[in-house]
Parts: sequence; C-alpha cells; structure tokens
Amino acid sequence: MNIFILNKFGLSLFVKTDLTLCRDNSDFYIPDNFDSIIIEPAIAVKINRAGKYISSQFAQRYYSEIYIALNIVSDNFYSDKITVTEYSLNSTMEQSFYLIDNKNISELSTGFIISMDTENDIVISPSYTDPKNIIDSAIEEISRKISLKSGDIVAVTSEVNQKSQKGSCFKMYIDGLDNNYIKLLDFSIR
Repeated sequence: MNIFILNKFGLSLFVKTDLTLCRDNSDFYIPDNFDSIIIEPAIAVKINRAGKYISSQFAQRYYSEIYIALNIVSDNFYSDKITVTEYSLNSTMEQSFYLIDNKNISELSTGFIISMDTENDIVISPSYTDPKNIIDSAIEEISRKISLKSGDIVAVTSEVNQKSQKGSCFKMYIDGLDNNYIKLLDFSIR
C-alpha cells in the first residue's frame, strides 16, 4: 500500500509508505533531524480496485468513501533547497499521515471546514463544498503517472497548513456548513 499525496499549492505529488500511516490518536514525535513541522489537513480516499489512466468522470468507481486526513512534513519540505536526504526522510517519517476513517465526509452534502488548533494559533481551511470533484481530479492526475492498486490511499492537501514545534498540543475539528462541530484529533507533538 502506498499513500499518494497531491499538494494543492503547486500540484506536486509525493508518495509515502504504509509505515507512515498512524492508526490511532497517539502523540507525534518529531525526528531529531527536524526542528519544526508543517501539519496539513487533507481529504483522502482508499482505492478499492486497481486502475491506470482513470478519467475523473469514472473515478468514483474506484473508492466508496471520502475521509479527512492529516499530513505531517518538515517545515522546509516545500522549499526549493530541499535535499534528497530530507525528501526521503519526509517520505518515510513514521506515523506522519493520519487517516480519520471514522468520519465519512461524503454524507456532508453542504460542505465542511477543517480547523486546526495549537495553544496560540487557530487555522481554518477554506470550505470544501465539492470534495468529490477534488478527489476525482486527483485520481485522474495521479493514475496518469502511476498505477493505483487496491488499498492505496489518495490524498489532496489543503492550501492552508499549521507550523508546529515540539511541546505543542494539536487539535483538529471538522465543522459542517450546517453547524455540526466534531473533534477529530487531539494529540501532543513531542
């Protein structure tokens, strides 16, 4: 299983291994190589059958639910000066991708907003009013370059992110545009 992450900033694609998937709400430990991290909200799907060159109009056949996710990278990951070593360390950083699969956002037909909160800062994403279209376009773009297999995860990060350092406490919420407010994650960064 691979995790394909499409960044909405510059539409850059990178791949993480399944070792990076965090399966619980445990604390995140920043590796010694990094001073601080960037936390990015994302929407994601689990691919349920193999495919290559998948058109966006048929992409919904390749997944059943859309989830909220969270991607963690070093603060210099999107820098032009990132080295191959730093890129590799980001792609394999343990427990740096959270898939919140207890909340299917396909049922939020009116859209939603993701908010992230550390001690002194709150960041709110732009509203996602059409998450299926975002995911379908990502599946089309990724499957043109790489064959997708059953079990793979495709994620698209938001334009906003939160910089964080050791000792921070992180919380993530989803707010449906019909004002139903749900806490998704709560963990410490050590």
